[in-house]
Amino acid sequence: MKKRLLTVALVALLPLSLAACGGQSKQAACQIINDKAVKAIDGLDPSNTEDMIQGMTNVATVLKSDEITNKDVKAAAVAAGDSAQALADFAKTVGDEPSAEQMTEAMDRYTTFTTSMSSLETVCNAR
Repeated sequence: MKKRLLTVALVALLPLSLAACGGQSKQAACQIINDKAVKAIDGLDPSNTEDMIQGMTNVATVLKSDEITNKDVKAAAVAAGDSAQALADFAKTVGDEPSAEQMTEAMDRYTTFTTSMSSLETVCNAR
């Protein structure tokens, strides 16, 4: 179950990677995120829980990178990075048989992550 949740979370990155960013400074910041996020998950095995956790951690690092200097993109990217890291950290603590309470918390963290990624995508697509 944990593996499936992390796989779905990483798939949430795909719309961002396909997004065309508007405005030069936003475009540059979004392009950095796009390029590095794709590399951060490249070659990871979606059937391997540890790979999925590492992928989320890698993505969190990319999103919180000092290379992102556009203030609008930076704010949205850091929020997304924090939520990605929180999801990865939580996944590390949950066993293969999560309780109902743990699943609820995982879904809450996943919702926070997808919402923050959607906000970042909106910033990147703003003209």
